[in-house]
Amino acid sequence: MALVKRWRVRLIGNLLIGNLLIGVLACQYFQVFLSDLIYLAGLSADTSGPRKAKWHKNKKR
Repeated sequence: MALVKRWRVRLIGNLLIGNLLIGVLACQYFQVFLSDLIYLAGLSADTSGPRKAKWHKNKKR
C-alpha cells in the first residue's frame, strides 16, 4: 500500500510541475498573442477612423 501511495504522490507532483510549465508557456504565448491583437486592433482603428468620419458626414446630408 505504501508503494501505491508513493507512486500516486509522485504522479500528482509530476502533473503539478507539468501544469506549471504549461501555464508559464501558455502565459508567454498569450502575452505575445495579446500584444499582436492590440497592435492589429490599433491598425484597424487607425484605418477605419477617417472612413467612419466620412460616412457620418455623408449620412448627415
